[in-house]
Amino acid sequence: MSERESRTDETRDGETRVFAPIATASIPTDAEVLPALAAGTEQESPRIRWASVIWGVVFTALAGAGLWVATSPGRYLDAQSATIDWVLAVDPVTGTVAVVLVAGVVILVAGLAGPARRIQRRLSARG
Repeated sequence: MSERESRTDETRDGETRVFAPIATASIPTDAEVLPALAAGTEQESPRIRWASVIWGVVFTALAGAGLWVATSPGRYLDAQSATIDWVLAVDPVTGTVAVVLVAGVVILVAGLAGPARRIQRRLSARG
């Protein structure tokens, strides 16, 4: 079968299906690729995913705080009882403020990635 022929298959019901021609791409050899690289074409360095970096720092800080609280039974029990007392004492206004505060922190952390990426682009354009 040549690369431009269409393929036909017969199903169990006796129907004949015709498939579109299969296009084959040639894989470049080392002899074709290496001279292009050696000719001085500059490779662009991989971009840093700033959102991932920033969220990674936030989650690392949260994990560190959790580990710090969990490593000492006294701190764990104090934090647990303080959290339970606070949750039971929350009125609707305080709960709403806490939800808005958490949403604001999430938006702030997500928003830090934009300026970081712009700075990276500016520095790479200069360099």
